[in-house]
Amino acid sequence: MTMILSESAEANFKHALSYDYLQEVRAGLGGLDVRGAKATSTADEDLIKRLILNSIGFDKLNQTVRARLVERLMGIVGEAMGN
Repeated sequence: MTMILSESAEANFKHALSYDYLQEVRAGLGGLDVRGAKATSTADEDLIKRLILNSIGFDKLNQTVRARLVERLMGIVGEAMGN
């Protein structure tokens, strides 16, 4: 099945996605940085951050966390639409 939207329907959908609350979500995702994460124990926090630094690194982990959050948010949108 191929779904085709009219140009106006597609433009309306894109406009709906640009409301302020979505801009806030986008800004929040963009500002996400696991370097600022805290643990109950300073020793645990230091160990976890050292492990991250010595493995995939903070940038890659940030990308992965953002991607998973976007997937979940899209899942919530799908659930709200009855899928």
